Amino acid sequence: MRPGDRVHVIGAAGPMGSMAVLRLVSLASGGTSVEGSDMNDERLAVLGAKAEPVAKRRGVPFRLLNAKAAKPTAGARYHMVMVPVPAVVAGAVADSADGGIVNIFAGIPSEVSGPIDLDAYCRKGLYFIGTSGSTMEDMQVVLRKVLADQLDTNLSVGAVTGFGGAIEGLEAVKTGRISGKILVYPDLGDFPLTELGALVQKYPSIGPKLKDGCWTRDAEVELLRVAGTAK
Repeated sequence: MRPGDRVHVIGAAGPMGSMAVLRLVSLASGGTSVEGSDMNDERLAVLGAKAEPVAKRRGVPFRLLNAKAAKPTAGARYHMVMVPVPAVVAGAVADSADGGIVNIFAGIPSEVSGPIDLDAYCRKGLYFIGTSGSTMEDMQVVLRKVLADQLDTNLSVGAVTGFGGAIEGLEAVKTGRISGKILVYPDLGDFPLTELGALVQKYPSIGPKLKDGCWTRDAEVELLRVAGTAK
C-alpha cells in the first residue's frame, strides 16, 4: 500500500481477509485509511474486536461494514479482493479511483472467466496484481516485522488443532467457516479443530493467557501443557 491510500478489503472477515486487514492497520502510515466489507455480521464482529484496538492505537482511520446493508466509501485507490468471484473484480474496477491498484488475491479458478471494463481500466490507469503464494523472502520479511514488533501475527489466529483436525481445518479455511487462521500443533496428535472461544471453555486456564481474546505465546505454552497431558 502507498501512503495516503484508501484501502478497501472485499471479503474482509474470512481467514485471508482478516489477515490482510490486521496487516494493514498494523503497518499503515502517511494518512492511509482502511475499510473492510463482508456479509457476515458475526465474523465482522470477531474481526473488529481484533483490528479496532490496533487501528485506534496507531491512529489509522478504520471502518468495517456489511456489504448487504451499507456501501464502502467511493474511490478507494487499493482494492484487495478476497472473494473468488469475477464480478467482484469488475466492481472494484468500477469503484476504483484513478491510479488505483486492484489486488486479485483470492484464487479465482483458471477456468472461470468474467467481463472487465477495460476502457475504465485504461482510462483510470489501474493496475491488476495477484499472487501465487509466498516466497521464502516474503516469509523472512514478515518474520523481521514480527521480531521488530511491527506486526503481531497472533491476531490472525482463530482456531487450533493437532494433526487429527488438520484436514477439517483445511476445509474450514476453504469454506470460510472459521474467521481467522488455524494453527496445527503436531505434538497434540488427534486434538480436534477447536476455535479459541471453545478452547477456553474446555481449558479455562488458557483464558488468562490470551490478550484481549487473541492468541499469545503464553497461551500456546499453556495449551501444550494442558492438552498435551490430556491426550
